[in-house]
This record gives sequence, C-alpha cells and structure tokens, in this order.
Amino acid sequence: MAIAGPYMVKYNYHAQDLYHTNLWPNAQHWFGTDALGRDLWVRVWDGARVSLFIGISAALLDLLVGVLYGGIAAFFGGKVDDVMMRIIEIMVGIPSLILNVLMIVYMGAGVGSIVIALVITGWVNMARLVRGQILQLRDQEFVLAARTLGAGNWRLILRHLIPNVFGIIIVQITFTIPSAVFSEAVLSFLGLGIKVPQASLGSLTFEALDGLRYNFYQLAFPAVVISLIMFAFNIFGDGLRDALDPKLRK
Repeated sequence: MAIAGPYMVKYNYHAQDLYHTNLWPNAQHWFGTDALGRDLWVRVWDGARVSLFIGISAALLDLLVGVLYGGIAAFFGGKVDDVMMRIIEIMVGIPSLILNVLMIVYMGAGVGSIVIALVITGWVNMARLVRGQILQLRDQEFVLAARTLGAGNWRLILRHLIPNVFGIIIVQITFTIPSAVFSEAVLSFLGLGIKVPQASLGSLTFEALDGLRYNFYQLAFPAVVISLIMFAFNIFGDGLRDALDPKLRK
C-alpha cells in the first residue's frame, strides 16, 4: 500500500483545498481530510513510504557498522575487544532518545539527519549480537583450517565468520526496521521530524493533535498504520528465525 496507495486516488499529498477541511472519511476522501483540506489517504501512504525508507535505511547502516564493529572486536579479542566493548558500554549508558534529539537539533530536521541520528545509537545491539556469535565460532575447526591454508584476518572475518552468522543478522534486521520506524514516529511526534509539506506517519500524528477532540480519525489512521508496520515486521522476523534456526525447526 505504501507503493500503490498514493496512485489509487487523484489527489496530491501537499495539495490544499480550504473549502473541504476536516472532512470525515467519505466516498471522495477515503481517510478524510486534514485542517488544510489535504487528502489523508494520500498523506498516510506517502508518509508510510517516508517512514519505511527511514527505517530500512537506518537498519542497513546499523547492519554495516554493527557487523564490522562486532566482528572485529570478537575476532581480535584481548585489548582490542576490551576497548571496543567499553565504547559500546558508554553508548548504552547514554539515553538514545536524548542523543537522537541532540543530533537532529544540531544537523536540522530532515530525512537524512533522522537516519544518521538513529544509526548513531542503533548499531550497538547489532554489534553486541555479532560479537557474541563470532566468539562462539572463531575457534571452530573450519576457521582453524582456513587459517592453516593461509587465509588472512580480514578474509577470515568477511568470508568465513560473518556469513555463518548471517541468518541471525537477517532476523535482527527485521526487528531493527520497526524499531527505527517507531523511533522516527516519536521524533516526528515531538516536532523534530520531517520538514513540511513532506509527511511521515509520526508527523501526521503530531499534526492531528490540535483537532484530536473533534477529528480523532486524523490521528487514528496513521497510528494504525504504524502499528501494522511494527506488527508485520515482528511476525516476519519470528518466521525468519524459525526458518533459519535449525534448533527451532519442527
């Protein structure tokens, strides 16, 4: 629906019609209109595009940073692992929402700044997960055999260790995306999100607050879509975990 939804009606997401403001859902406007007469059907699904783009982009960057960081820490061990894990502990000790807000205030509101702000704190869980898995694999026989055949450290990490934890990484990504979507919604709800006239699901809920008493549908539709996105990705992640983990197969 995020792909096809905006094309199912004739309206534009930023086109205003001050003669048809705050209309409840009807045959012409399936989700109604907002305080400026903009069609909510288009704005909700266009906002879902933006929220999903932010969530997927943040998850992929978390994957890149977290996998490399965790893999290097686990593989080299010793003082390298100690220093890198102390950095992670410092990052965990800082409230992510406060750090996200500070970064967006510094960089300015926008899609790019939100993605960067989410990645700054989001890669930590991926790094800890990958580190724990590689610690279990680095002394396995196939790693020792590859080292005996002359494989260097980076080849061992990139060609032998990381591919063997890729199933767990994919599952983690499916849980990271809804978390990023929800974080974007929280930031936009606080007024630190997407610049107008562009909209995300979070900014739509923020805009709906003023007329919540009389036009609660303006908040209900984007809130339901956020919930469905999070539910869908979590169910998808559970399915992937069951499919990729031999211990859970029946």
